[in-house]
Amino acid sequence: MPDNITDTEAAAIAAYRGHVQRIPRGISGLPKLEWDGTALRYSQENNPLKGWRSRRRGAEKGTQTRQREYTERRDRYRVMCEQGWTVDQIAESMGFKRESVVASLRRYGLTAAEPPKQPPKQPRQSNGRYAANLAAGQARVEAARAHLEAGLSVPQMAEAMGCTYYQARRAMRKAKRCG
Repeated sequence: MPDNITDTEAAAIAAYRGHVQRIPRGISGLPKLEWDGTALRYSQENNPLKGWRSRRRGAEKGTQTRQREYTERRDRYRVMCEQGWTVDQIAESMGFKRESVVASLRRYGLTAAEPPKQPPKQPRQSNGRYAANLAAGQARVEAARAHLEAGLSVPQMAEAMGCTYYQARRAMRKAKRCG
């Protein structure tokens, strides 16, 4: 593979991109370093790294735009909080997640209105069914205790008590546990 490009290739690149500087193989193309007494450095006028920080960060204009956006957003949050908006309403109107809005409000020292509290739920009415089921279960346990002493199996207990196999089995286990 040749070290340099041909004249035809250089002309094609120059037509597309502009002037082509030929750099021999093994040379960087950067200006020469100079000894300043302590280290090799680029001279001030030929320093290729000069200004690299501002180019990389997007320079001044981008930072000012970003700060303006943050200020405008903070002002919008402040107005919404003063108008009594809740966190969910602010998040929906601005298109952010609820967690992001909460974090932003905390950062800016703002508090949103609390959502209206719902009345506590009323306990469910049992209509006496719980008491009836409890009494039936206790009756099954007593019957299972008597059938265990008689030596009946679980299917025989279920048939004698008039319940399912699983109800009889549960009653038998409770009877054994409770003694």
